[in-house]
Amino acid sequence: MLSYVPKLEKIHNPEIGSYSSFGIAVYQDKKLILFVSDISTEEALVTNLAMHCSQQQLSPTHLYDVIEDFLG
Repeated sequence: MLSYVPKLEKIHNPEIGSYSSFGIAVYQDKKLILFVSDISTEEALVTNLAMHCSQQQLSPTHLYDVIEDFLG
């Protein structure tokens, strides 16, 4: 079973300073198998995306494409 979980991150960028952003952690049988950092600063957007990925049992190999389409 795959679980997609939104994760809050504190990020520092030398050009713009520090900010909070959300990434998605992917767990398979409670083991972290992938983490995609800094998807969006909007918590609801990332939470919604993670929920849909979990419900559909998206293959982690497709996560980057799904994020690109979702944000595009």
